[in-house]
Amino acid sequence: MLATIVARRASALCARSALVRSAAPAAFATAARRSFASNPIEATAKLYEDLVDKSVKEFQANQKEVSDNLDAELKSNKVVLFMEGTVDAPKSEPSMNAVKILTQAQVVPLTAIDVLAHPAILGYT
Repeated sequence: MLATIVARRASALCARSALVRSAAPAAFATAARRSFASNPIEATAKLYEDLVDKSVKEFQANQKEVSDNLDAELKSNKVVLFMEGTVDAPKSEPSMNAVKILTQAQVVPLTAIDVLAHPAILGYT
């Protein structure tokens, strides 16, 4: 009985290792297509550059509409904060710190514009 259990486990392990060997080249091919972050700062910088390029192109495509709307906001408000996220839910630590500073200084009224809401808004800035 014990020999049968050992034999079954051994055959299951062999089957698993064969499956892993056959899946390994596909996994490595997928990893080769993705950018491996051996240097995360470079990978992040590349990602940011791609985002900025996309945003600038989107802004240029809709320049008149976006400029008219945002220029009107800038003219009608004394303080306009371009931030990642909203005042109630900032998406980055610098945005959260800016909101804390302006809240503690009692800057009212505060108009905040989420630059991540649409790529053209980030392109404007």
